Amino acid sequence: MPVVDMVMPKMGESVQEGTVIAWKVKIGDKVEKDQILLDIATDKVDTEVPAPASGTVVEILVNADQTVEVGTPIARIDTDGGAPKAPAAAPAAKAAAPAPKATATVAKAAPVAAPVAVATIPSNGEPAGPIPRRDGDHFFSPLVRAIAEEHGLALAELRVINGTGKGGRVTKNDLLNYISTRGARPAAITAAPAAPAPSAPSHGGAHTGAIGPKKTLQEMGLDPARVKTEKMNNVRKRVAQHMWDSVHTSPHVFSVHEVDMTRVAELRDSIKDEFKKEYGFGLTFTSFIIWAACRALRQHPWVNARINGDEIITHDYVNFGMAVALPDNGLIVPVIRDCENLTIVGIQRKIQDLATRARAGNLNPDEIAGGTFTLTNMGGFGTMFGLPIISQPQVAILGVGTVTQRPVIHKGGIAVRWVMYSSLAYDHRLVDGAMAANFLNAVTDALEGIDPPAIGFDRRKT
Repeated sequence: MPVVDMVMPKMGESVQEGTVIAWKVKIGDKVEKDQILLDIATDKVDTEVPAPASGTVVEILVNADQTVEVGTPIARIDTDGGAPKAPAAAPAAKAAAPAPKATATVAKAAPVAAPVAVATIPSNGEPAGPIPRRDGDHFFSPLVRAIAEEHGLALAELRVINGTGKGGRVTKNDLLNYISTRGARPAAITAAPAAPAPSAPSHGGAHTGAIGPKKTLQEMGLDPARVKTEKMNNVRKRVAQHMWDSVHTSPHVFSVHEVDMTRVAELRDSIKDEFKKEYGFGLTFTSFIIWAACRALRQHPWVNARINGDEIITHDYVNFGMAVALPDNGLIVPVIRDCENLTIVGIQRKIQDLATRARAGNLNPDEIAGGTFTLTNMGGFGTMFGLPIISQPQVAILGVGTVTQRPVIHKGGIAVRWVMYSSLAYDHRLVDGAMAANFLNAVTDALEGIDPPAIGFDRRKT
């Protein structure tokens, strides 16, 4: 019977795998082409997946909460409406994908890497332990970690596998190839792995590579009858994982400055009504702050950089991430690309578009990838200032609080001015206190000395 494989879709250039959230159909159901069959989550966004053809669902190969690589078959549809097959038993490893059948049309598998001179790390007789998601410059996907832990591989072994994936990432095929030749390798070819990065403080628990240590209610001394336990949704889990990874990757240091926003407030107030009439949405302080930060990043390129081992990679562009709060208590960071080339009006239009689509769940995964620096604006919630967490692999994040009127000393007297606090969290492996202070000073200078042409709004058109 003609069978069509439904595969895990590639939801963007940077997406390598996906997790099934829930199936909307079951084996034996009749489906129409483009009917939504399931929800998936990537490390970027959640999305719905439509049927590639009309027919009958005869097999579901990947169950809810399983993670598989892009291109892996997740279900099969008989376009002739044949009898469904009994569901296969769930694989032992949560994330391991079932092998595709030879009779079905399947997505082309990634080539298996040829045997290479990979050193084996001899066992010391102790359990390998959980594999972290990130280890210095190495990133291990949930699928790779699950397979490695199933086969008892230690982190030291993963470090010496030559990855063929994007950016040298170890893929499933790299790992399976290593495992297949692992037993035949004599202990004599052992080589020392690269030294791991210094471990960060435990922050209340050992870094297990998961979101954090997990205990039973009894171990925490809690009465089950008086507390409520609920699972994190996928957005919350991704945020938690990224935050956990960041504090275990970057030594965070913080600096806070005060900014006189009076000139910005007066300029904004002088055109806000005409601006809204022209564009249909408001002109916010956020667009001014992003514009100023772009100017400062051009002066201080190390704040717009990333660390690669003992190398510093600086960007000749600013892909500016802006944190957006979601209705379900989640958080997402869409990216304004080449932001340094935009006027304040151009930035505001990007903010409006990306934030609106982010809250509606309509962003493309590539629109939240590739950021080089991030802003989180806590002022809309009444926060004076905060100490944000860096979005990896960036080396800094700017936080700003509410813009409010206060009496201050100005030109030798007391005056009521519009004031804002700005805070910079930075990775002390690269950015030192003096550089952070100079960057914040540059942001302050740009805001306090802003001229009307920077806004890019021609009042003659209104």
